[in-house]
Amino acid sequence: MASPESVESQADLPKGWSSAEHSANYAVTLLVFSWALLPAGFMLLFLVTGRYPDLRMPLAAMTMALFAFTFVTGYGQRQSAMRDGRVLLCATMMGAAGGVVGLVWAMDLTAWWWAAYASVLGCVPMLFVAMNHLASCTAPAIERPWHATHRLASDALPGWTIISGSWTPSEMAWTLRDSKLFVMFGRLEGEQTRLRIEAFAKGPSFPIALLSDMRWEAMKAQGGASEEEE
Repeated sequence: MASPESVESQADLPKGWSSAEHSANYAVTLLVFSWALLPAGFMLLFLVTGRYPDLRMPLAAMTMALFAFTFVTGYGQRQSAMRDGRVLLCATMMGAAGGVVGLVWAMDLTAWWWAAYASVLGCVPMLFVAMNHLASCTAPAIERPWHATHRLASDALPGWTIISGSWTPSEMAWTLRDSKLFVMFGRLEGEQTRLRIEAFAKGPSFPIALLSDMRWEAMKAQGGASEEEE
């Protein structure tokens, strides 16, 4: 259910568009991350004490797998979240850490086990920052009915990168405004196709002011939806 603040912001939206809450829930992500920190704590003990050499790499691999699962449960809830700088940086660092762990273990470079541990433990702050950022992006989305046979008008989206001009349930276009990511994609509600724009931003309302250069009337013409449908 939309909050009172988001309902009040409807008057500021272009005609035909309405506010809609996104369905992301990061409780599972937080739970998985908390469990992943348990083996990470044992890794820190092994790093400090240098004990149990036979368990070092299996523990690192298990921790890395839990970190990866945490990341997937987080970014997978938001369309095109990988375009966000924090999320992309986290994914890059985790990929590098996973490569170091695999290399050290596969080539039996036991003298370099500390490098694998440092790489994995270094993912903790990056993973926290990325997932905390996604969880804090609580601004509602905006959407409108959109006929699947109609195409996006490129001149109505100045500054946007258009991935697909045709309606699709995956990413159609994206842009960065004031360091905030905006993503446009299709959504199916029952038998009705809709066009949706999500902002990776905090707050109770959609930051419509950052899209002041968009030609909303041209998008309405392309949408093909009648006033009755809206």
